[in-house]
Amino acid sequence: VMCTGRVDPPLVVRAFQNGADGVLICGCHPGDCHYISGNRKALARFELLKRLLGDLGLEEGRLRLAWISAQEAERYAEVAAEMTETVRALGPLVWPGVNAGAAEGGSHAG
Repeated sequence: VMCTGRVDPPLVVRAFQNGADGVLICGCHPGDCHYISGNRKALARFELLKRLLGDLGLEEGRLRLAWISAQEAERYAEVAAEMTETVRALGPLVWPGVNAGAAEGGSHAG
């Protein structure tokens, strides 16, 4: 997706439904959006999505939003490694009624 403001919440939900154990959304720093207000929209959607997914039983560390510019490769690597460790510590996602069999058969890499 060209801009975090274009990340549609159903896309994130679908990733979890299809077996992703975590979702990392990275975008331009606030105030540096090429599309003017994309990252503000992304933040609002992220907060709403985080609340909704939390109400559905998703652990907080499985969804993350990070502001990283295209020039921050080292920062991106750090955030990706942190996200990987967080999700690994949480273990495979088991959502009742969605992928409850995943705990028996192992995690789906996402």
